Amino acid sequence: MNRITKLMMILFLALASIIPAQKGDYSDEPGFLDFGDLTQYAEDDFFTEIILEKNLLKIFARAGRENEDWQKLVGGLKLIKVNVFNLTEKNEAVFTDKVNSFQKELFSKNWDRIIKAREEGTNVNIFIKAGTGDDINGLVVMAIDKDDFSGRDMGQAVFINIVGSIDLEAVLNLTEHFTDDSIDRLISKSRKER
Repeated sequence: MNRITKLMMILFLALASIIPAQKGDYSDEPGFLDFGDLTQYAEDDFFTEIILEKNLLKIFARAGRENEDWQKLVGGLKLIKVNVFNLTEKNEAVFTDKVNSFQKELFSKNWDRIIKAREEGTNVNIFIKAGTGDDINGLVVMAIDKDDFSGRDMGQAVFINIVGSIDLEAVLNLTEHFTDDSIDRLISKSRKER
């Protein structure tokens, strides 16, 4: 499992118990991308949707008062929306088309793709919406990770939108604390607790 996938897993595991419905309208925010209702393409009942809005994010920011980087990172956010779906032979083409469609939309709205990674069966795209100066107003991650559809492990389609002021220096400072071993231990521990 690559480092990006591991970091996303930590985010999912840490926030999986908090799944409220999105209440706010973020369509006027420059860092917002409307994914629509992707759950209609889920081939099974196994999917993850995480929605953290500004009021809950403020609570998280206060919870980490001792860590200045955490405060910088979470304090300026307005929305974190995460969708993860099992990939099957039936829905793979739909999610791939969605990624292509969203990419076109992001490019038309002057988003910058900062990462494009292609590896056998894996396609990851990360976009940022630059603001004025060093400000970043949004982040979008879209990943398709194909796997052996006939085996127990299915691939996944991942769609993430983070809206608000994102301090990349704080992100880098926080991720320095994670090693591949620490991420593996967190994932392994969470699986044992299920």
